Amino acid sequence: MSVPPPAASTVCAHVVLDLAAATAGAAIERLATGFSQVAGMPAPRALAALALQREAQAATFLGHATALPHARVAGISRLSVAFGRASRPIPWTRDGDLVEFVFLGAVPAEQPRHYLEFMRLLARALSEPQSAAALRTAPDEAAVRTWLTTHLQLR
Repeated sequence: MSVPPPAASTVCAHVVLDLAAATAGAAIERLATGFSQVAGMPAPRALAALALQREAQAATFLGHATALPHARVAGISRLSVAFGRASRPIPWTRDGDLVEFVFLGAVPAEQPRHYLEFMRLLARALSEPQSAAALRTAPDEAAVRTWLTTHLQLR
């Protein structure tokens, strides 16, 4: 059994502070555009389509007003994540769960366990009220990226 790469090898490809989206699909499509500069990544529309296919199987609502849509991508070597903070809560599930934070992951097809480690770190960080509040009120992209580095080991 292979060991997942360290979380520090995870890259934050894109940050959107005022993500305007009326649906989960629109949020995923918007965040997918931020992966265009990541080596080996499919075109944004193709990445969004993969994530939407996964989302159709089961909603990726994590709780804590957070969703973790993702797609397994062959040919990439490390997990890449785009972060969006919704300008208005986004309806995510059929039950009406609302999302404020969206983390779109492009997961190396050969290393899905790395994404599970990322999810564990994220769930732990957002379950702490002060930590979640810091992400919610971060004033700019630099502050969000500092939060992502501190809590999720993203670079």
